[in-house]
Amino acid sequence: MHPTHRIVAITAAMGIAATGCATTQAGTPIPSTTTTTTTTNGPQRYGTPPVTDPIDVTAFYPIPCHTLTPEQLPTLDLTPGRPRSLGKPTGSGCDWNHTTRNERIIFGFSLDGNGLANLYGIQQSNPWAYWVETTVEGYPAVYSGLRDDRARGTCEIGVGVSDEVSIFVALTDGPYDKVKSCERVTAVATALVKTLKEGV
Repeated sequence: MHPTHRIVAITAAMGIAATGCATTQAGTPIPSTTTTTTTTNGPQRYGTPPVTDPIDVTAFYPIPCHTLTPEQLPTLDLTPGRPRSLGKPTGSGCDWNHTTRNERIIFGFSLDGNGLANLYGIQQSNPWAYWVETTVEGYPAVYSGLRDDRARGTCEIGVGVSDEVSIFVALTDGPYDKVKSCERVTAVATALVKTLKEGV
């Protein structure tokens, strides 16, 4: 998948589960509209693990590239980031390139109020091409994607920093195998979470 197309797919997916949209479109996971519930206490969580130590990340919304510090960039072999407007529900984001090769990290926030539960909702109704639950710095996380290109140097991870907000990190065009692609994106996600916890 072309990197630009992947950006669109990633950012759309982060908010799609909360829309409740009944119109289906080829190639786009759409949550089931037949789920019944009697709760009125908030959006469906779809079994998403709760975030026990939420992070207030609002200060980073206007400065998404500050989520990786100048000290972290060389340890990750990344050049200074370029801000990107990702539109609703993600808002601001950032792209970082590898220092010596054609490899990119795409980062953004999911701000629609349901956090990581968006990904879990999609998984229940229209499963992702791959789905692996994990944690990052003690925060619930999941690897998932519309296509499984991990063996081609691509991996995507969502991390719940609160029950309402998650971050997504995607690696594209890396020279890695299936395992190391996700190890690479996890290293970046770990650094991001550490910065978010420290604050601006």
